[in-house]
Amino acid sequence: MKKYKRVAFAALAVIMILAMASTTFAANFSDTKGHWSEGYVDKANSNGLVNGVGDGKFNPDATVSAAEWATMAVNLFYAEERDINHSLYQQQTAVYGWWYPAMVTAADAGLLDGTIVIQGAATPEKNQSVWGFGSGKFSPTLPMSRYDMAQVIYNLAVAQDWDTSTTNNALKLPDDASIPTSYRPAVNYCYTAGFITGTDSKGTFAGSSSMTRGSAAVVLCRLFDAAQPETPTPTITPTPTPTPTPVAEDISLNGISLSATLTEVNNILGDAKTSYDYDNGTTTMAVYHDGGYGFFFLVGFKDDLVQYIYAVGRSHTIDGSSTTVRKTEYTDSNDGGKTYAVSLLANGFASRCSNEASSEKLVYELTNAFRVLNGASVLSWDDALGRAAHDHTQNMFDFQKLTHDGLGTSEGKEFWVRATDAGYTGFAAGENCSMGHYTPFGFVNSWINSKGHRSNMLADSHKYMGVGVVGNYSTQVFGH
Repeated sequence: MKKYKRVAFAALAVIMILAMASTTFAANFSDTKGHWSEGYVDKANSNGLVNGVGDGKFNPDATVSAAEWATMAVNLFYAEERDINHSLYQQQTAVYGWWYPAMVTAADAGLLDGTIVIQGAATPEKNQSVWGFGSGKFSPTLPMSRYDMAQVIYNLAVAQDWDTSTTNNALKLPDDASIPTSYRPAVNYCYTAGFITGTDSKGTFAGSSSMTRGSAAVVLCRLFDAAQPETPTPTITPTPTPTPTPVAEDISLNGISLSATLTEVNNILGDAKTSYDYDNGTTTMAVYHDGGYGFFFLVGFKDDLVQYIYAVGRSHTIDGSSTTVRKTEYTDSNDGGKTYAVSLLANGFASRCSNEASSEKLVYELTNAFRVLNGASVLSWDDALGRAAHDHTQNMFDFQKLTHDGLGTSEGKEFWVRATDAGYTGFAAGENCSMGHYTPFGFVNSWINSKGHRSNMLADSHKYMGVGVVGNYSTQVFGH
């Protein structure tokens, strides 16, 4: 995920130099040759995810600290935020240590939530962005437990909108009874997804023990592979069969049932403000609000039957139950973990929005709903900003590169220049970029749970917005 504000241009000129300087990596450490982790360490190093300890060594058998693991995770998913923090907090780095920018980035993104490290940290005040990290047993320089490593991975998965439904799986590990309740969802997810395996042939998790730097490189490579864009495998399509009528579900969200029809929903919420094709002809996503986004629902219909419900608000009521319905609670890590939306997704509903034009408008709708929930004004859609956002997103997708720098025919142009080129006559004041998601909910959730992106989304000065979505890349451009 990436954010960019025009007022930070001078600082970012330095940041981009730092980013360019960090793209050259040493190959093969002297102390990993012949080591069982050699291939993983080299892969992680060549992709800029891990560094050595000096003198051409990696020290693969040493325990990995919380600071080291946070740095590895941030290098993979939040490199630009890390570089920004490196520039902003040089004084704190001198006081705390080399790891401070990465730890701030990880804390801002919510990656440390639920770990011992965050328990000893001083949360920044409202008008200040400086974290204070603890000492003693809370020190980030101490070895990180396997429990806390699993928790960071789980937090990453949630932030990246990966499927975390495996947290409900019953693993029956040899040491299952000793796993603390607070860590159980993270352990279940990481073990089932294959990111962290057992420590012996029986599958013992041993969460209180530490992990070596070599083992951490293995886990990082697995995360790296999971984060790569999917490439569809060509298949021979058989003769299509009629789509069966979805089975009604006896469960409801805020009074809207998955067994309801379009007419029944309209009788409750009023006529939809607008609707969008969600997956090229099969599903329609209807938008319901009061004109000012004081209440907000998205309802997905398939064969005139509700298959998806998304409601924005602080409190929600779910009546009934179902084993085939996926329930998702969306929380805001930058607002004390408060819930901002809840959704119900019926079995068989399209998990990806395959209509990019609809996804762009849905990102716009979701952003307005979140703004109003937090006391900000409604933004108007601007076609020129939309063109600028879409063109940049298309370039990022074509080059497979997440960046605020202009690409292709816009090489070297900042986002406000690209907005002017697209015909925008106002002041382009902010840009958010993201990758790795396939639904508008995923893009918006990732920005909400990143401090800088969230600030961009809620800025009082913004009056207009345009959105671009291409594949698993997206861009928001704001103006006034």
